[in-house]
Amino acid sequence: MNRLAPYRGSFLRLALVSAAVMAVVAAIFHIVERVGSHRAAARAATERRAQDPQPFAPGLLGDADRARVLQAAEITEQTLRLAEAGIQRAIEPDIRRYAAGLVDRQTTARNEIETLAAQHGMVLPTGRGPLQPVDASAAVEGRRFDSGFMASAVDLQWRALQFFDAMAREATDPSLRNFARAVLPRLHEELTRAQRLMDRNGK
Repeated sequence: MNRLAPYRGSFLRLALVSAAVMAVVAAIFHIVERVGSHRAAARAATERRAQDPQPFAPGLLGDADRARVLQAAEITEQTLRLAEAGIQRAIEPDIRRYAAGLVDRQTTARNEIETLAAQHGMVLPTGRGPLQPVDASAAVEGRRFDSGFMASAVDLQWRALQFFDAMAREATDPSLRNFARAVLPRLHEELTRAQRLMDRNGK
């Protein structure tokens, strides 16, 4: 007679209970694992949002703000064209160096304005109008050109500073105000640089 026979029923019940417990434990581990993966994914998404730069707010601009973007592009284009003329025709080496640096800075500014415009569904004009701030005729050469170039550079930087200061205060769209506020310190530096160079070379 098998001595374990009386306990066979107990062993069977114990096995069934153990199997049930293991199933419950496995289900709990599965739930915990899923919750942990969801939390990790949420943390990763939050970190990505914190690291990504916030773009300018999208959307169409009102007429006044559209006019501001167009005027910002026009001022930047005029300054860029003036700088190009300075590279080609200035005779003083320091003025030519200033003009070359101004080309780089104004090219960056133009790209920033184009990006801002595109984010609001605007396409800026591509044509280049006449260069107004400086007399670029063949009759103006040498030191007369250098003097006129620096006076025009100071005038343009002053007008740009006034314009972007007004944009920072008066633009309706927050992205335009933020853009103008970011540009203002650079314009102050540019105006100071132009004034010092003009003073060194004589007005």
